[in-house]
Amino acid sequence: MSITPLYGKKGQVVAFLADGQRIISLRGKSLAWISGENVYNYNGDHLGWWVDGNLIGPEGGLMAWQTHTAYLGVTLPYPAVPPTPPTPSPEPPRPVPSTPPFKPHDKSGWSDYTF
Repeated sequence: MSITPLYGKKGQVVAFLADGQRIISLRGKSLAWISGENVYNYNGDHLGWWVDGNLIGPEGGLMAWQTHTAYLGVTLPYPAVPPTPPTPSPEPPRPVPSTPPFKPHDKSGWSDYTF
């Protein structure tokens, strides 16, 4: 299983990406899954969009990033040394996802939402 860190706007690890399709907490709990370009929580609610290794928030700003490549005009901080990846807990059943909203225009900068 491949597990890679996701970073927040201060360069800290905020979550991990497991097998390129599931976002897990720092303790291994399933938080969200990626379906195409859409990201959903385990209540089926739409959280944002997954674009080029970046989690884009509901208003179009950057919520979290995986690769150290500037995106949306954001200068990324130096990434912190990631903690040891957790052992993922079993994934809960995925509910029927909500209909995704229209994707907003990309906002140059950080999202107002945090992950």
